[in-house]
Amino acid sequence: MLKWLLPDTDRTRPSQSPSSIDDPNNDIYDILHVQKPDGSPFPIWKRLSWKWHSRLLPLLHFGQGEACPPDVFVNLRVLWNKALTSLDPNSTANEAADHYPTFHMLPRISRWFLFRSIIPLWMYPRWMHANIELRTVYLNQAMEKEIQQILQTGEASSLEIVVFGAGYDTRSIRTLWRYPQVTRSWELDLESVIRSKQKLVQRLFLQLPQLSWISDSLRFLGVDLNDLEQVELALENIAQERGTMGVHTIVVTEAVLMYLENDKPAKILQLCKEKLGPNVSWLLVDRLKEIPDATSDDDDDMSSSRQAATTYLASLGWQVVDWMIKPGATRHMGLVRPL
Repeated sequence: MLKWLLPDTDRTRPSQSPSSIDDPNNDIYDILHVQKPDGSPFPIWKRLSWKWHSRLLPLLHFGQGEACPPDVFVNLRVLWNKALTSLDPNSTANEAADHYPTFHMLPRISRWFLFRSIIPLWMYPRWMHANIELRTVYLNQAMEKEIQQILQTGEASSLEIVVFGAGYDTRSIRTLWRYPQVTRSWELDLESVIRSKQKLVQRLFLQLPQLSWISDSLRFLGVDLNDLEQVELALENIAQERGTMGVHTIVVTEAVLMYLENDKPAKILQLCKEKLGPNVSWLLVDRLKEIPDATSDDDDDMSSSRQAATTYLASLGWQVVDWMIKPGATRHMGLVRPL
């Protein structure tokens, strides 16, 4: 749904005044410099737009040389929302410096019609994609800080990424493009998603040949994350190719663990420590069901959430380095390392 179709919806673009990330009085949108969602007195519009988006996906991908990729755990809908944000010149998630890989993951005709033709970006209400933008911005910033920290301390001469439930996200491509010290990126997801992702990535590299060299550094593994034997085997393969000297692994989960069976996230974290060793970090924008939270984002909730996360993750052998909470299902954002 477009803004001009919505009654009583604020059609102005709020200014993004700079604010300090250390200011405890800012909410998460202010802290991460992300424009807040549009206010609407009709929440039903938001729910309907999300459902209509899902129903339109086969049409958006129809007749463009491919079958519609599976929308497993809404990962295809999220891709379209991330593409919308990636094009916004006012967003800190803008991908101009990376040649807009998320946009190029989409079918040519549909993306041109929706994002480059008759519909300006400002006409899209900031509903779902504003919250998804929080995820992207946090992971972008946390990834950059962690890479710089690892390189500055000299604890590793190179890095690699392991993305659990990577879906159709382009984080691996963007990270490999930006940081030459990152030598490999492993993407783990269901076999059906991996097959579709590989086709999308091949098309992306044809359109952006300046990024095509990255293909040699991408690894795709079809894994059911609820099957711990498959996860363990995948991590053993990663560790074997990595070797034991001078490599630091950054594990990433974005809206993945929340969908797994209750006991699986903790066991996967334990496997990461066991198979990848002490030189590992974990970046997450997810929801850990074992961490109780209130529903607001004030300072007390942020503090209590961090305390609960610290206690829970310490029981698994991890220490919290950074922790934030945000609205929505993917409530927990953080960086943790082994104790």
